[in-house]
Amino acid sequence: MALTNTVVKRLRLQETRVTGEGGVRGNEMLFAEARSETILFVVSIGSPQILQLSGIGPTSLLQKHNIPSAT
Repeated sequence: MALTNTVVKRLRLQETRVTGEGGVRGNEMLFAEARSETILFVVSIGSPQILQLSGIGPTSLLQKHNIPSAT
């Protein structure tokens, strides 16, 4: 299932592997589970935010916003 025209809110991870993504399309919350790979296309402005909301980023920043680290 492809989540097109969707605002991605976070990636689902298992250890260091992305296993899916969750997002919003209109008023609907969606989640797609990856069978083999996850392809994420976002503009450079959105990439750091999605990674940080998924627990990937500077530890001090994640802790400041009470986001558990993915590593």
